[in-house]
Amino acid sequence: MQYFYVEYARAKRAIFIALVLLGLFLLATIVLRFSVHDGHWAADLQHSPTAHVTQTRLSDGSTRIVVDDSARQTHAVIVKHANGSVDMDVVEPRTGHRHHAEFVMGNSSMNSSIEGNTLHTRIHYVPEAPVYKLDILFLATIPMGLIVASILGGALAKENDGHLELAWTKPVSRERYAAASFAVDSAAIVLSQLLTIAVTLLATLMFFVPRFGWESNMGWFIFVALAGPLSWYALVTAASASLRRGPGLVLGLGWVAALLIPGLAQALAGAAQVNPIAAWFYAIFHGLSYLDPVAYLELNHGRAGILSLSTAGCAGVLCALIAGYLALAVAQWRRVEA
Repeated sequence: MQYFYVEYARAKRAIFIALVLLGLFLLATIVLRFSVHDGHWAADLQHSPTAHVTQTRLSDGSTRIVVDDSARQTHAVIVKHANGSVDMDVVEPRTGHRHHAEFVMGNSSMNSSIEGNTLHTRIHYVPEAPVYKLDILFLATIPMGLIVASILGGALAKENDGHLELAWTKPVSRERYAAASFAVDSAAIVLSQLLTIAVTLLATLMFFVPRFGWESNMGWFIFVALAGPLSWYALVTAASASLRRGPGLVLGLGWVAALLIPGLAQALAGAAQVNPIAAWFYAIFHGLSYLDPVAYLELNHGRAGILSLSTAGCAGVLCALIAGYLALAVAQWRRVEA
């Protein structure tokens, strides 16, 4: 297995980059957690030694707490509802460079705005944690999967780069070497997405404990979330397999085409109904969209953007694209001469 070490090293490097990005995300979440006001802020306001606190019982069973703190120039109205939810309206002096911001995280939301030299903050909190649908959780990992797929894509072109004379001397067939490279890279892509889920859940626990829900069609969404980055990896590998240099140019132009093709098809959809020239261009770009893995990842109400395929249909086509592109990559690579 020593002849596969290079691909293992590439996969290890890609996972390291993913961990760095996830670490930065987690660090940002920690900073956000300490900067966002929550229920502890209400207690701090009420227990300030300079605060004057008035508490009133409302007719609906809610408790209204008014905090006036002249020393800190702070005025707060806190309403604790009978169902456990809390609304806070706080006016305090502006500090630093704080500006208008909106924040929603699970069962808490905050809206702050600058009014002169004061900061006006409104907070709403409900005790019931929202339901995390597993398909949404997996779909949120697609960007990370695409990043790692882009890093690892073009494995065969990388093997060609600078040492084709060595490619035929490996103690293994080209087909087996290519298959092993695909397997290692695919495992790294999926692993990066699973790590993203783990870090996302860890970040979520800083704010609330989520509940999880499952629906009958979620499996297709999860499958598309995992197959999408793999199909992009397969496309980049197929497009660059016969190159004698690295896949950098193919990758750069590939991303431009991947985003531009479905975008142009979407833009021309309306004009194609009345303009024959637009109809021709729409047919071209719409047809090319079926070969573009990224076009299948724009899911809207269970359908894929301009392609109007069901989630199950997207899953099936993505599988076909993965198999077809990887087979094309191996076929090209076999013909590359040292």
